[in-house]
Amino acid sequence: VNFEDQIVGGDGIHPVEVQADRIRAIRKAADEAGIPLFINARTDLFLKERDADRQAALIGDAGTRAAAYAEAGASGFFVPGLGREDLIERICAASPLPVNAMMMPGMPDRERLAALGVARISHGPFPYLAMMDALKSAAAEAIGTPVPA
Repeated sequence: VNFEDQIVGGDGIHPVEVQADRIRAIRKAADEAGIPLFINARTDLFLKERDADRQAALIGDAGTRAAAYAEAGASGFFVPGLGREDLIERICAASPLPVNAMMMPGMPDRERLAALGVARISHGPFPYLAMMDALKSAAAEAIGTPVPA
């Protein structure tokens, strides 16, 4: 499961201690039920800050979160929105958990991501969005109208 640290339906990110407690509760429930659950602890720090130059200042907080989430029982650390190679490499080096990156336009290819230390790749909404654009274009061509925005 992906388990994000942003406050769903609210603003901001859960404090690291609160999120670690939430992960700890999920791990305990899964273990007690005998479920070998992979908890992909997702930090939304980089989704909240889209400016790649400002994301560098978040690497320390992300590393703290990775360590706390690992201690709480997470299985992986997901950093969607992080796209700069140097920052990906830094978070991979700092994280005690395998790092999951999200493929976005402009991301390095999977071989390069692996060389940077990324263990897992997610594709997020991008294949869906590309397919929807292709379907809109095909439909518009079929009926002879401009492609809708």
